[in-house]
Amino acid sequence: MPGFGKAVGAVLGAMRGEVGQEFNMARTVLSDPVLTKKVEKAVLAGMVAQQVAISASATDPEEAVVCSMLHALGRMLVSFYLPESWGALRAHDGAGGDAAALLGLPLVAIGRAAAERWGLPAKLVASMRDIAPGGDGGALAPEDWLAAMATMSAQCADSLWDDRPGADAQLAALAGRYAGMLGVAPDALVGAIGQARSAAATTLSIAPLARPGEQRARALQTSERRADSHRMLMAGMCAMRALPGDASAARRISMALETLWKALGLARATAFQHRGGSYAAKIGFGEGVRELLGQMDFADDYEPNVFHAALTSDRIIYIDNARDPQFTQRLPPWWNSTLAGARSFLILPLCAGGQPVGFLYGDWAAAYAPLPLAQAEFALLNELRGQLVAAFERRYELETAANRV
Repeated sequence: MPGFGKAVGAVLGAMRGEVGQEFNMARTVLSDPVLTKKVEKAVLAGMVAQQVAISASATDPEEAVVCSMLHALGRMLVSFYLPESWGALRAHDGAGGDAAALLGLPLVAIGRAAAERWGLPAKLVASMRDIAPGGDGGALAPEDWLAAMATMSAQCADSLWDDRPGADAQLAALAGRYAGMLGVAPDALVGAIGQARSAAATTLSIAPLARPGEQRARALQTSERRADSHRMLMAGMCAMRALPGDASAARRISMALETLWKALGLARATAFQHRGGSYAAKIGFGEGVRELLGQMDFADDYEPNVFHAALTSDRIIYIDNARDPQFTQRLPPWWNSTLAGARSFLILPLCAGGQPVGFLYGDWAAAYAPLPLAQAEFALLNELRGQLVAAFERRYELETAANRV
C-alpha cells in the first residue's frame, strides 16, 4: 500500500496542525470539506472495525482496519490524481453513477484496481465491496466476512459521526442485523462500537462526535497553562540565581520546591534530604503535607522501586498513572501509607560529588488535572535541578577543601 498510510497520517496530522511540511494529499483533502469528512469517516470506520475484529477474536485485527479504510481509496485517489474530475464529481454530489460516466469506472472499482496494482492480498481486494446483512447464518468465506465487517463499520461511522440523538438505537439495530454474519453476539458488537466511539472522541478532529469546539477550547486552556507554567519556572530560577553565594541549602531547596509546586499546579510537593543512611522529608507544600513529613522516610539501601531507580539513574522520572496495576509493585510501602492518593507524580533527583543528596517530589491528586509534560517542561525542570546541583557541588567542593586543611 505505498503512500496510503502516509496519506491518511498526513491528513489527520494536518487537521490537528501537526504537519510541519506541506504534503500534497493533505492539502488536497483539506481544501475539500466533503473529502475531509470522508477521510475522518474512513478512520472512524477503521476504529470500529478494529474493535469488532477483536471481539470476534480475529487473527489479524489490523487487516480489518485496512479493509475498512480501503473502502474510501477510490475517492482519495481520484481527488489526488484527477482533481478536475474530482471537481466535476463534487458538482454532481459524487454519486457512483456519475463516477462511472465521467471516469469509465465507479469509485469502488478504481480503488480495487489500485489495490490489485499494488499487489495487496487477494482476500483484501475481494473484500472491497459492500455486502448486505442476511444469509443463513453459516460461516462466511474470509473475504466475505471482511466485506461484511467493513460494510457494517462504514454504516456505524455514518451513525456515530454526528453524535446525534437516536444513534444508539440505530447502532443497536445495525449490530443485530450483522451479528449472525460476523459471529459476534449483538451485545458484544454494541460494546465494541462503544469502545471505538470513546477512542474516536479523543482522536478525530472535525467530527461532531469529537466536539471540535470543546477540543479547541481545551487546547487553548492547556496552551495558556503551559505558558504560565514556563513563566513561573523561569521567574523562580531567576530569583534563585539572585540569591547570595552564602545562601543556605535549605533556602535554595525551599525556593525551588515552591516554584515547582506553583508552576506545575501540584497538589503536594516535598523535598527529601539524604543523611545518615536514609532519605527523609524535610520541607513540604500542599494540603496535609506538613502532617506527613515525619512519616516519609526510607533507608538508602537499594530496593527495586521507582524512587531508587530515579536516584540511581540521576534522571527525572514522571509517572503518569500511579494507579496502573502493572506499576503498583514498584511503589514502596512508605509511599503507599502516605501519598497513595496521588494519580501522577514527579521525582527530581539531586546529586553532588557523584552521590545522591536528596530529591524533590511532586504529585497531582485525582481532583487535580495535571499539565501534560512535554520536552519544554522537562528542559526547564532539568535547568531548575541543575541550579540546585551546582550550588550543592560548590558547597561539596568547599567542604572537601576544608577537610584537607
